[in-house]
Amino acid sequence: MKKYLYIFLVAILMASVTIAAGGNAIRLKGTIEAIDAEAMTITVNSVVLQVTGNTYIAEYTDEGCVEIDFEDLAIGDRVNVTYHLVDGIPIAKKIVVH
Repeated sequence: MKKYLYIFLVAILMASVTIAAGGNAIRLKGTIEAIDAEAMTITVNSVVLQVTGNTYIAEYTDEGCVEIDFEDLAIGDRVNVTYHLVDGIPIAKKIVVH
């Protein structure tokens, strides 16, 4: 019985470490305060986020999410952003306008 308990505890510990290692995305909700088209950045809740060619940008509509361009973003847009840090720089992975 103890053997199975140890196996169970080890399995749970390994699963939690695996989940923590892959979950480095950070979520942010707020409004766009600033846009720098030259630097390809937006500022949300005082966080300056780098937007790259790999950033998925969409607008939520009644039909679902419709992909839009960086140029379609506007100051005051309510957004949900998922980003990760690369060398301390917030890189946007997904921006959804609501």
